[in-house]
Amino acid sequence: MRLCRLGDKSAKSLKPNLQKCRITDKVNANASEYLYSNYFNPMENLTFKTRATQLVRLVCAVILLQTLFFKFGGALESVYIFETVGLGTPGRIGTGIMELVASICLFVPRLRLWGALLAVGLMAGAIMSHLTVLGIEVLGDHGKLFFMAITVFVGSIYLAYQYFPNSDVHNFWKRNFLKTI
Repeated sequence: MRLCRLGDKSAKSLKPNLQKCRITDKVNANASEYLYSNYFNPMENLTFKTRATQLVRLVCAVILLQTLFFKFGGALESVYIFETVGLGTPGRIGTGIMELVASICLFVPRLRLWGALLAVGLMAGAIMSHLTVLGIEVLGDHGKLFFMAITVFVGSIYLAYQYFPNSDVHNFWKRNFLKTI
């Protein structure tokens, strides 16, 4: 799709001189070539998808960065969680460093897929810890930590789905394993 100038005077009233047109072998600026259905199709609006992806990325990164204060600061809940799981202080600090790396990677364009995948793995571990060892409610938090982990997990899966087609991994896979004869 590209923007073309209208040649028909009757169609000028729809938009000020610019409409979407189909690129064909012969580039025509006829009003019959315009695809008004694509112009009004919300799924073709890439700015909505881009803004939704940016919002999800920001929410995931803020949640990951917000929990770092508690992990590195040695908050009571954080110490209790990692002692109960059996990881102790090295596990708490190591998980905090990995969450910091994941949240930074979410903002670097070439590393967004890796940040999303790292966040998925970290949150899968957190969710499994809550479901098997800790329980959903930890020290009277009413499940807030569990639901934040669910939010980051679902958001990171969405981000990985969005970033995979444009990643180096996808290009490598297409180049080496999906060759057509």
